[in-house]
Amino acid sequence: MVKEDKLAWKTIGQLSSIDRISKAASLDRLSHAYLICGMDGIGKVTFARDIAKVANCLDMSTSSGPCGS
Repeated sequence: MVKEDKLAWKTIGQLSSIDRISKAASLDRLSHAYLICGMDGIGKVTFARDIAKVANCLDMSTSSGPCGS
């Protein structure tokens, strides 16, 4: 994954998780569910929203990050 792609994600940090989701999306292999857990305030909701953007993106080839957002 190119560094610029990661900048479009609103999720801060979690680079390995972003890479994993991005790779799965590019291979059209997103899972039906992901368990996102952790302490309060670490960005779970933001990450979940980014995953939702990726999952609902119709054209990943022309976007960077979660569907060009």
